[in-house]
Amino acid sequence: MPYQVSLIIPAWNAENTISDCIISAIKAKGSPSEIIVVDDCSNDKTMSIVKNLANDYPIIKLIHLKNNLGPAAARDFGVNAS
Repeated sequence: MPYQVSLIIPAWNAENTISDCIISAIKAKGSPSEIIVVDDCSNDKTMSIVKNLANDYPIIKLIHLKNNLGPAAARDFGVNAS
């Protein structure tokens, strides 16, 4: 039985790098079954970039935190969503 892998990406104001990060994960050998991006209350274009990518790649899920809680909390939210 094949295994399922979830990649959790905590992101805060990552508009310059998030697209490359996600595309790299998708193209990698043994790419994940799902990619969960947890936006940690960014005030840049991170969310819109992820939403646009999710239109093309349905394995991408976006969680938006209403308060900036830091990368550890963002990862925890991602784990709970996986």
